[in-house]
Amino acid sequence: MRVLDRKEKKQAAILEEALREVRRSSSLASKTFRRAIEALDLPDTRKIILINRFCLHVQELESKRNRTSRLAALLNSTVSIGSVVVPSLLSVQAMDTTGMVYWGTFGISLVTGISTAFLSLFKLNHRKEIYADVLRRLISEGTKYLSLTCEYETRYEVGAHDSFFPLFCKNFESIISSEKPLGGAPGAGNPEEKEEGTELKSVATK
Repeated sequence: MRVLDRKEKKQAAILEEALREVRRSSSLASKTFRRAIEALDLPDTRKIILINRFCLHVQELESKRNRTSRLAALLNSTVSIGSVVVPSLLSVQAMDTTGMVYWGTFGISLVTGISTAFLSLFKLNHRKEIYADVLRRLISEGTKYLSLTCEYETRYEVGAHDSFFPLFCKNFESIISSEKPLGGAPGAGNPEEKEEGTELKSVATK
């Protein structure tokens, strides 16, 4: 009994630490999932897995999407404004006797070129779309699991979240692995994985 008590206390401590980590985040989606997971009738070990792997990845992905979107918006704006300003300055450069227009044009052209290079080199526009798509699919998968809809739908709701836990883990790990900003289409799963998911679902509902 003492060994069991120590094990349960250790699991409770790990769960509480994971919950504190999520509470410190600014991700609304992550906090919403955390509150829902806390209310599920699941063993503490499985709650720890969901919080440490699923919730924290949603939090991290949301942060990546926001940072990449802001940077891409800044650089795209710089390129757009620079492409308009530079030709205008070139048209009045001949009337400038101080050389300020020349150096101003040179500086704006340089900034515009660097911004274009950053967008192309790091594929920021592509990255933000990938992050947004993977985040949307993760949130959708988590919502379906928590609400027991679509492939998680069952007539026996008692213990259903526990039964569907392996299938949910497989599905969200598959979504996470599709996060390939530099190549590969997100969500391009193969037929074998889909067949395995169907088999897992049939086993869970028995």
